[in-house]
Amino acid sequence: MKLICLFQFMLKNRNKKIITKLNKLSFVDILGENSFQSIITPKKIVADNIVRVVRSIANKKKNLIENFYRLENNTVEAIEILVNSDSRINNIPLKDLKIKKNLIIAYIVRNNVAIFPKGTDVIKEGDRVIIITTESFFDDINNIIEE
Repeated sequence: MKLICLFQFMLKNRNKKIITKLNKLSFVDILGENSFQSIITPKKIVADNIVRVVRSIANKKKNLIENFYRLENNTVEAIEILVNSDSRINNIPLKDLKIKKNLIIAYIVRNNVAIFPKGTDVIKEGDRVIIITTESFFDDINNIIEE
């Protein structure tokens, strides 16, 4: 309870970003949500890592999930996928792909350089693509296109 009181005091008296680590999930609702705070829990971090590993293992096409995060009360997923040579979207300009509506390609990382994608950009083998989606069970870079 002392932590919650301290947290509320800090929210009222500072304009900086606050990151709060909670061990009990029941406290998340008490703290509420605002733009000045981020709440992390060890259980959520472990759960997200387990989902990332399971999806990577389950996907036999080897479009590997590098990182996985659930956001907005698990309604949105941020996924980093390593693109392999078998991807159907390799070397096709993004403007020519029929990308699903519930998905954003946030950026492409190529040779450790972040590319904020435009329609003329392409995804290549070896790229890491960061996708934001409301679709659950997204585990393959090829899932970004409509069938």
